[in-house]
Amino acid sequence: MAQSMLSLATAVRDCDLAVSQQIEGILLKQQQKKEREEVLEWLSKENFKESQHDIRSRRLKNTGQWLLDNPDFQKWLNEDLSILWCEGLGNVSYSC
Repeated sequence: MAQSMLSLATAVRDCDLAVSQQIEGILLKQQQKKEREEVLEWLSKENFKESQHDIRSRRLKNTGQWLLDNPDFQKWLNEDLSILWCEGLGNVSYSC
């Protein structure tokens, strides 16, 4: 009987520790998210999620496909190279 009580107490303690660790992890993630949002707010008042959604909703089909199909891009994508150098003409500009 004493052994069963000891085993039960150990199981309860282990469960309590696991739950406490899960709660601490959740609280840490919430704090990190809050700090990230504060930094983004400090950097700019722009609502990045809203802007990203707006830009993506106006994207035309196959926009940028030429880059994705480019052999140099495919090589970079598949070979773990760290730098992709994209060179353009001097007077070329674009807008999002």
